[in-house]
Amino acid sequence: MLIELFGHAEESRPLAAILIEEPEALLHPGAIQVIRDSFIEASNFRQVLVTTHSPDLLDDPDIPAEWIRIVSRDEAGTHIDILDTGTKSVIRDKLYTPGQLLRQGGLQLNT
Repeated sequence: MLIELFGHAEESRPLAAILIEEPEALLHPGAIQVIRDSFIEASNFRQVLVTTHSPDLLDDPDIPAEWIRIVSRDEAGTHIDILDTGTKSVIRDKLYTPGQLLRQGGLQLNT
């Protein structure tokens, strides 16, 4: 995973975006903070998309609400939405981390 995150770009092309699906499934719980920090560092020079159900992966006060999307699925299909204004404010004001909100069921869709 780290090799893909920090691979070198060809001189004429920027690094492609990378999608990592549920990295916590393959990690020791003690390594989650290290990999989260790696995602944030790699995002300085490439787009990094991560899907997760892990509150531990989101348990960082420096993860901005603007980075988070809620994905749901129903009979009509898959829906991707931003957080509602109140939830964004709670994260921005650092009252709760996104991980704490996920544990409490407090990550809300923008309605």
